[in-house]
Amino acid sequence: MRPLSFVLLFFLCSIHSSQVESVVKDPTWHTHVRNRIFSSLEVYNFFLDHLSLSSKLLCHLKVAKYQIWREKKGRWRVKSPLGAEGVVWLFRKKPYYRVYLVKGKFSFPLLPTVKGKGVVKLLHIPKNDVLHCQAWFYLRLEKETLHLLGKPAFALLDRWLQREVKQVLCSAEYLAELATRAPKEVYQLMQRVPGISKREREAFFRQVVQRRE
Repeated sequence: MRPLSFVLLFFLCSIHSSQVESVVKDPTWHTHVRNRIFSSLEVYNFFLDHLSLSSKLLCHLKVAKYQIWREKKGRWRVKSPLGAEGVVWLFRKKPYYRVYLVKGKFSFPLLPTVKGKGVVKLLHIPKNDVLHCQAWFYLRLEKETLHLLGKPAFALLDRWLQREVKQVLCSAEYLAELATRAPKEVYQLMQRVPGISKREREAFFRQVVQRRE
């Protein structure tokens, strides 16, 4: 790596690190969820590494409505038909652990646009063919947004966020368990889903289907 590229990479990592720490230390809203997923670690991690592929499958199956596009390695753009949109960065990646940094906004009818940053921490430990998962969600709203939101509006935002967290986790659980039980069927399904590339299908076949035969 060239010296200038290394300095730029170090600078960007430092910025993201400080942003993650500030959100986690002083969130406007946060929640912690535990669940169990009957999936292999390899399958679960595959879909975490291929978020755009996951969203195409889930939208096709009508399990989720979030659209995700990969902009470059470790960065995705997310959009929800309910009015949420933003950019997601993979901040930290380990076999049992993922940390994502999110910047975005939420637009609700009759309410001001909500802008802020978020951090998602995922922990998934395999034990007896089951993944014991924990997820932490942190959201820090911009000061200008906080001044505009009253207690009724914030209560509405809280209910919406709780519902979205549950929906996202249930979608991830559904897809991971389906691909663990029937990897060949999921691979065949991918060939019929618009927008899934040959490269994405081949990656799934190598990393999931062949390993589970």
